[in-house]
Amino acid sequence: MESVGLLAPVVNHAINPVLRQLGYLIKYKSNVQNLETQTTELLHAKERLQPDIDEELRTVGQKTKADVEEWLTKVNKIIDEAHQFLEDERQAKKCLNGFCRYHPSRKAAKRSQKIMVELQKGKEFPRLIYSTPLQDI
Repeated sequence: MESVGLLAPVVNHAINPVLRQLGYLIKYKSNVQNLETQTTELLHAKERLQPDIDEELRTVGQKTKADVEEWLTKVNKIIDEAHQFLEDERQAKKCLNGFCRYHPSRKAAKRSQKIMVELQKGKEFPRLIYSTPLQDI
């Protein structure tokens, strides 16, 4: 019975990381499709917020909050990187042995995680703008 208790840490620290790495090879297609779907969702989330921001900016004395501007900048960068990655994957030569899928699959999975974080942040903005004090003329 003691040997079973000793195997649990070995499995957690040695076998699970290997299985995760093999998962990138096995799940290549689903990782790329997931990235494509999440990129579209992030683009839609940005587009949902943009009209509200534009409308509020037209009002005199309103400014976009710094965290909203930072989020929009980060989202634009992430979307551009994802589109470039997806375009490169479409144009890449297909490999025969399957091992050339590891790095693109891993990149797709990591980018999908970033997108999920930004999607969550986009849902958390209570207010998009703030009033600025009127300046003396």
